[in-house]
Amino acid sequence: MTPPQPMDFPNWQFLIRRYLCSISRENMGIKIPFEIDGRSFIPVSSEELDQIVFEDFPYIGLENGILILTGGETDSYWNFLKSNITTLYQPDAIKKALIEAQERAEYSWHYTDLARAWLKFFNDQEKAREMLGEAEVRATDSGDYERLAKDWLKLFNDREKAKEMLEEAETKAEDSGDYTDLATDWFKLFNDHEKAREMLAEAEERATDFFHYWFLAKAWFEFFNEREKAKEMLEEAEAKAENSGDYRYLAEDWLELFNDREKAREMLKEAEEKAKSPWEYIDLAEAWLKFFNDREKAKEILEEK
Repeated sequence: MTPPQPMDFPNWQFLIRRYLCSISRENMGIKIPFEIDGRSFIPVSSEELDQIVFEDFPYIGLENGILILTGGETDSYWNFLKSNITTLYQPDAIKKALIEAQERAEYSWHYTDLARAWLKFFNDQEKAREMLGEAEVRATDSGDYERLAKDWLKLFNDREKAKEMLEEAETKAEDSGDYTDLATDWFKLFNDHEKAREMLAEAEERATDFFHYWFLAKAWFEFFNEREKAKEMLEEAEAKAENSGDYRYLAEDWLELFNDREKAREMLKEAEEKAKSPWEYIDLAEAWLKFFNDREKAKEILEEK
């Protein structure tokens, strides 16, 4: 799993925004809405910038250096902005941001992020390779090496290096989830069925909880269409199920993978017995509607609970 990002390491997107703010500080006090592609944008001051959560309110910088706050963006529109980022952001601000981010980088995944950024904005392959090298030096667990494998393949199509990283990831794998992730990588990145099966067998040997078996069921079904093996893993997951959410997941899989409506209903009833919080009952009501279009059952759950 990716470690949480420390608060003292702002990512390069954050730093780009901050540098744009400093570049255009004198212009930032103007409260005149802009309109771009039919959307409204409002300039913000550097002081206001510090008080806003960046993940909730995306920013873009115009070519004249004005940093603007956009309200109520949809994911698709934000993706459009990112795809045109080289014309929206000033190159000097981007470079300064990446350099500072590198100075403050600590974990392996910081450097893989930077490798992608150097390649995206400046097509600097030498710098991107340098960042991946730094990421490898700092890699400590299976997830770090898996990330490196994906980046070497995606950024440089270096299949040998990617395989080397997956082999390193295997030496660091500890629990069932690590091996299931490796099976996914060998299957999806290299179409290596033999290696994927080997990793799934290792994952099953180490499986101890609900999600270990749940992910195994989905992998056996998706990769190899091994229906009996997938059912076996779902049954193992059921034996480990502890809460309403676990049974709700099982209901969905029995229905979607095997169209077993009877088993799905059984799992939803188990989920109802385990439910405790209002949110779990709401989730169950939605499940009855989604899976069976059973409005009466959904209404019953909401009214009684």
